[in-house]
Amino acid sequence: MNGPTQPNFKQHELSSEILKWVGPASICLAVVLITTLVTEPNTSAVASIAFISGAAIGIERVIEGFWNALGSRIGVYWPMTSISRQVHELELELNDALKPFHGHLSQALGESTAIPSYLANAQKDLDTMQRRFDDIRTHGPSNQRMQLLAACAAQSVNFLVTKYQTVLPKLSEGVPLANTAISGMQDFLATFKDNPGRRLLSLYLGALLGLGLAAVFKLDVFAVVNGATDLPATAGLRIVLTGLLIGLGSNPTHEVIQLLQEHKKKQRGKNTSNPKLAADASVPKG
Repeated sequence: MNGPTQPNFKQHELSSEILKWVGPASICLAVVLITTLVTEPNTSAVASIAFISGAAIGIERVIEGFWNALGSRIGVYWPMTSISRQVHELELELNDALKPFHGHLSQALGESTAIPSYLANAQKDLDTMQRRFDDIRTHGPSNQRMQLLAACAAQSVNFLVTKYQTVLPKLSEGVPLANTAISGMQDFLATFKDNPGRRLLSLYLGALLGLGLAAVFKLDVFAVVNGATDLPATAGLRIVLTGLLIGLGSNPTHEVIQLLQEHKKKQRGKNTSNPKLAADASVPKG
């Protein structure tokens, strides 16, 4: 039974360390450039609420596609290399735990001058299950892949022992070790449902993409919702806040837009209930 290929953990660790510092530095640089260079927001139809919401959704899809593509090459557990190491060790343990089933069958075949039909059938069943296990292992590292490996191993052990325990009683000797490896992998996968390092890098990437879009199109969600540019803070700072908001994804963007719209309605209600104040505000001071 061939062991799984060991990932390049040193390369993963180096990449993680680099991105840990490059992400915040890039965001700070983008914030400084935008607040310094951008002075006028874009309040045209191009920078509408629909466009801002669509940009947030688009960034989510881009990041999701990026991780899917990267996960198929270097593993879904990157950039948390310690998790990658533990998963790799669990896979090795599971692979080793299944070897006794091959050993017992090979020994039985070697002791027989004429191979009985049940041994030939056992060899065929074992080869079929081994191919299924190896096929799953060729997929990119992921939680789903590891769960499939554990399920496939458990199915193979139960099937072989149940079918051949009478004629091959030694197969039962490897069951405790196999079950321990299978349950250990399943318990670990149940406790590790997310990758905090990946979530942090997603925030960095989303922020950079959001800031880039906001700078290119001069997106200012505050000016778009309120319909005016005489708002608190400078245009550059509002565009920075808009870019960071877009980078957080569609849900935060939608919620902030709703809050701004509700605030605008309340302001209109106050002006309507105080017509004198509204009239005074419209008369220029001499």
